[in-house]
Amino acid sequence: MNHLCVFDMDDTLLSPDKTISEENLKALEHLKELDIGISIATGRSHYLIGKYIDQLGITLPVISCNGGMLVQYWGNEIIWENPIRKDLLARMLLYLLDQKADFVAYTAERIYYPAGSKGVSLFLNYNMNVTPDHQAPLQEILRYDLEKPLPDICKILVFGPTPEQDVYIRAVEGLEVLCSADKVLDIMQDGSTKGN
Repeated sequence: MNHLCVFDMDDTLLSPDKTISEENLKALEHLKELDIGISIATGRSHYLIGKYIDQLGITLPVISCNGGMLVQYWGNEIIWENPIRKDLLARMLLYLLDQKADFVAYTAERIYYPAGSKGVSLFLNYNMNVTPDHQAPLQEILRYDLEKPLPDICKILVFGPTPEQDVYIRAVEGLEVLCSADKVLDIMQDGSTKGN
């Protein structure tokens, strides 16, 4: 393999219905025939790409969490991660919980969500449509969890932030913040990008 093609997933490799079109499948098969490696760079957690990894037969590492994690999917090995600094993470989680914001947080082991989250339904729906070995482990996060050692969180996804929340989050130095979809904010440690 002398070359590598890395593809974004949503609205690039995937059609609006979250499937891979026949045209894309044929193109990817042609790349493999030419001995060109293929992989994925996505904002999704590595827990939300298993069915696509299987479908495409990807054996190379994949970029997940918008560049916050590099994962060898087979064997679930985390090759590299750039978690949000603990002081920034504690500040952000406390703020989001106090604001009763709807969010999810990605770690290498699971996806956290607050009580009353509507956004977690995306992950529950994904879990209902995949085999148990591809399901995302989900866990509710409570305010008292912030008193314990925090896990290494590589990305926080905030659904429908208010304008005030958007301004507050973007003003925190040391974070990479972008809008990945309509009314959705991605928060990572500074330097975590798919390109990096």
